[in-house]
Amino acid sequence: MRPNGTPVHSGSRVSPAAGTEGGSSADLSSSLSQSTEDLSQDSVSVLLLSLGGVTSVMELRGEDVVMATEAQSLTPKQLGNQRVMELLAGLTVVQGGSLSPASPGALPAVCMRVEAGPSAGHYCAAAEGAGFLEVCVQGCRAELLASTLNTIGPFLEDELTADPQPIRLRIYNTSLTLKDDGPRAYPTAPQPVPVAFYLDGVVLERLDDGRLTLRPTASQSRDGDAGGQDKACCGPGGEGKVESLQSQLSETRSALAAALSERERLLQEIHKYNPAFTL
Repeated sequence: MRPNGTPVHSGSRVSPAAGTEGGSSADLSSSLSQSTEDLSQDSVSVLLLSLGGVTSVMELRGEDVVMATEAQSLTPKQLGNQRVMELLAGLTVVQGGSLSPASPGALPAVCMRVEAGPSAGHYCAAAEGAGFLEVCVQGCRAELLASTLNTIGPFLEDELTADPQPIRLRIYNTSLTLKDDGPRAYPTAPQPVPVAFYLDGVVLERLDDGRLTLRPTASQSRDGDAGGQDKACCGPGGEGKVESLQSQLSETRSALAAALSERERLLQEIHKYNPAFTL
């Protein structure tokens, strides 16, 4: 019986449901089941980043926005290949390494500063509209698998095409070990030797032209500022600069206190001869 009350003849045929033309519902269920099974068999490479002692601050001035974040410690941990379904279901046990407390006065391991608005234009013209990202990494040790680097591309993909983000990345006293975990072309081939990189005093930046430039910190930046005058957030010598500024501030305060004391003494001398004198 149809919903309008008319009977259904035995010889009539019912149209297949939408999306099942040319096949039965059993075929559709089989296809969905196969897709789910394929997803359960897929695996991805997982990299865990453990941050300790994280501090963040934001400043708003009209149309300008500045946000700065720093972490005292950064511990990367390679978890290898994990099944996608287990990750989505939360079945994979993820244990971060123990984070040792940073010593007092130690420089942060990671600093990040994002500036957006018209004030960011002093870095480059493109930064006025797209903003400027500055990252500083110091004293980190990491071991990465080649499969992890291969999966970074899809992680950074987007549906929209955007202008290149102006960035500046500083790296100090950092070592990176790359291990090849890909399948061997020949079963009898020896295991590949890990490749170790040591980076110290390296700057990777991208400005108006969209090109990534790798240079030492002592060289001149393409924006016209000397590399030695860059405001490194956690570079070597940063602690010494802070102590120098604190010393200068203390000397300035002492000089100001002495000037105020001399001013009071002179006013007292003037009042002896002219009590009605005022400044």
